[in-house]
Amino acid sequence: MSECIERASPNFCSKPHVHPEVVTVMDEIGIDLSENVPRDITVGELQASEYVVTMGCSAQDVCPATWSGDNRDWGLDDPDGKSMEEVRAIRDEIEQRVSEFFDELESQ
Repeated sequence: MSECIERASPNFCSKPHVHPEVVTVMDEIGIDLSENVPRDITVGELQASEYVVTMGCSAQDVCPATWSGDNRDWGLDDPDGKSMEEVRAIRDEIEQRVSEFFDELESQ
């Protein structure tokens, strides 16, 4: 499965940086986001994608009318200003949803 999955972290919500609390909780599980900078997604990236999963701000308004992919907005809380425990809960929810999404894709 991993050979057909490409992860990108484009920005639909115009956040200028990865929140420091997110960098910290991701580092706790061995994922270094300290050098990551959000960027806008391109139309070309959308056109090349079968699925777009957003974390609380839908891609619906930016997806071209000709795009036939599947847009899923998981509606997660913005971690900005949240306690470390709340950010950990968001991280863990993302992990669970990704696992369930991969299970769904593998069953197709």
